[in-house]
Amino acid sequence: MGTGIAPARIPPSEQPEEVSAPSTAQQPSKGRILVGVWRDRLYKVALGVWRSLPSYLAFYLLVLVTAFAAWQGWKRVMVISTFQMPDKANLPFSGDTVANALQDRLAQIADEIDQQKNDKKLHPTDMHSLAQLGSQIPAQDAQFAHPEVPTRYAVEVKGLSYQGIIAVARAVMGTETTVSGDLVLVGKDGRNFILIARTESRGPWQSDPYPQTAEGLNLASKDLAEKILENLDPALAGALFLKQGRAERALAVLKQASDGNPKDLGAKLRLCQGMEANEFYKDAVQCYEVARNMGPEVEERLARARWLKGDRELGLEGFEELAHKRHYTRALISLGIALDDMKKPQEALSSYKQFLSAGVTRDPWFDFGNNESRSDLRSIAIAHMSMATADAELKRHEDALAEFQKALDTLPGDALVLVRRGMVLADAGDLDAGITELQGVVEKNESADVVPFALFQLGVIFERKGEWEKAAGEFRTATERRPDWGEAHNRLAKSLTRLGRFPEARSEFGQKAKLSSNLVERKYAEVLGNQWLGNALQDLCNYDGAASAYQRAIDLKPDNRIAYIELGHVFERQGQSARAIEEYRKALAAKPNELDVGDWLVITDIRLGEALLREGNDLEAISRFSDAIEHDQQNFEAHYGLALAFHKQGREQEAAAQCEAVNKVLPDDPVYHTCPRQPAPWERANTSCSKRNSAP
Repeated sequence: MGTGIAPARIPPSEQPEEVSAPSTAQQPSKGRILVGVWRDRLYKVALGVWRSLPSYLAFYLLVLVTAFAAWQGWKRVMVISTFQMPDKANLPFSGDTVANALQDRLAQIADEIDQQKNDKKLHPTDMHSLAQLGSQIPAQDAQFAHPEVPTRYAVEVKGLSYQGIIAVARAVMGTETTVSGDLVLVGKDGRNFILIARTESRGPWQSDPYPQTAEGLNLASKDLAEKILENLDPALAGALFLKQGRAERALAVLKQASDGNPKDLGAKLRLCQGMEANEFYKDAVQCYEVARNMGPEVEERLARARWLKGDRELGLEGFEELAHKRHYTRALISLGIALDDMKKPQEALSSYKQFLSAGVTRDPWFDFGNNESRSDLRSIAIAHMSMATADAELKRHEDALAEFQKALDTLPGDALVLVRRGMVLADAGDLDAGITELQGVVEKNESADVVPFALFQLGVIFERKGEWEKAAGEFRTATERRPDWGEAHNRLAKSLTRLGRFPEARSEFGQKAKLSSNLVERKYAEVLGNQWLGNALQDLCNYDGAASAYQRAIDLKPDNRIAYIELGHVFERQGQSARAIEEYRKALAAKPNELDVGDWLVITDIRLGEALLREGNDLEAISRFSDAIEHDQQNFEAHYGLALAFHKQGREQEAAAQCEAVNKVLPDDPVYHTCPRQPAPWERANTSCSKRNSAP
């Protein structure tokens, strides 16, 4: 009986010419015969290829190396050539050292942004009801070119350089950018130098002058690296500048990237996020409106920007539509935070619970352009932390602490959760427990934004304890750790004002203006530094100091109408009505300018009317109050002042009509209810120290 030997077991060339046919019961099916035939053919092909290959190993190694080099060639790189040095210069570093320093800085920048992109921790800007830190780094989805320098010792295979193979592959694929450069001595004595770099098609770029020292080389390479990236990779440069708090330069570079490729919605989105992070909310809204077709995550960003800009109705409508009509789960958290900000903690809790019960599969808020779901835990932690905030507002502090623990169970040891828990402990009345919690965060963490935020909150708690020196110290450290945080400079300035350190306070107020998202405030930082110091002193009833500060602001900008108004108010608080009237008239006489804000004209008419009424000039006071009402029909102070003026003139029917207008706006107010016979709030305020009324 035949055994039916399978063809694959014996090479076809060695099979016998005649093999007894199997019995009918053992004959293979037609399908098995076809499989065997194809297997034989493949075997013959493989055997033929094997026998045709050379027998030496080096050839195989060369093929593998070449294939790997070609694969490596797809990676975009920036190759830094050795810098050319001046002839006969006795420098403490070589051209290779300069190239290495530049390469190290470029690689460091890329690594920093990659780390930020993959960061899973919570940050203060993750909750828009918290104080905004600014400089939030936009999510990055671009593949940045990692700079490289050719290795000093290349592997040789049969006379071919591995780096040379990669260079050929990159040249074919167009993925290599070579940067060459020069070091040039500058200055009369040649003790300083500049670095100049270029590529074949772009440049040159030039660093600022630096001394011939190791630190000078470090600074020059840093300066040059930023200028190179600004031109070759504006997306990466924009992220870097945002991280450093250099908002103007960052947004200019991101705009350049977006304008350079209008179809790149990712670049557009990074620009929008940069605007929002730096509190340019009006610009951010316009930017997001262009990119809103990217999906619901962008529409949520648009609603958030509108909310932060002050368009709360539109922002709330956006959150509600996304959460309830379009079933975009992540919007439930934003909706809850908005409701909490509106002092509706019970409704906010309902929104957070709905989010947690629904679950979440992806968090585009943090992962634009990334399909991974690594941020799900962050969303859950934010929901629990937000619930804790709402519970605290409802005075349910045990429930709040339980929610904080759930957030910590989700993200163990997260610094922001601990900071928020410390704030709630302080709000519950245990200031020392809050201080201990926050100090622990500062001691155990190095986060670039959470630690300054913890320091800021420590300053707030010390203010509540009346320990102004400690408060100023915490605010000072916060500004040192986060120099671009305007609100920290503002709180430091106010603490310094209370301590009587007015020059330092003026400087900090000026720094706040320099960091403002308002271009006008940045332009007049010195003027506003004095003006805001005057406001702080006036709030502390230091009228002489306030008058001096306002006068300095006027000296710097003689048409500063707001400063005239506030100076007049200071004189009024001191009982000098005639001098107050003089300053108010100067404000009205000055030409419109960039520093005019809010309803300054209405406020000036009201204050001038009050001063005129006090001085016995009833008719002009009536005119001023009437002008204020013409510009703002709902201004109860203007109606009340006019009622008092009419009453003083014996025009009771007209006075009653104005009192009726007041009562429509303030129907239950005990002060205005007896209009026009009740003394005006500004008259009563003269007997004690109180803050500015209706200040611009």
